[in-house]
Amino acid sequence: MGKAIEKSVANQLITHINKNNLNETFQSAYKQYHSTETALIHVHNDIVTAIDNRRTVILLYRFRLT
Repeated sequence: MGKAIEKSVANQLITHINKNNLNETFQSAYKQYHSTETALIHVHNDIVTAIDNRRTVILLYRFRLT
């Protein structure tokens, strides 16, 4: 039951975002053909490109222990 509700809400959210042109360029959640893998590939590419261009790269990662 919970999965069905989750899927319904996600579909409504996606419809609302698309209908009102609220898509963010770097958003991965609730976006067709995007995932955390897509986001990680993008970050990796940005880092490698910066290093190739002899730029400084700082990556901060925040996580929470529960």
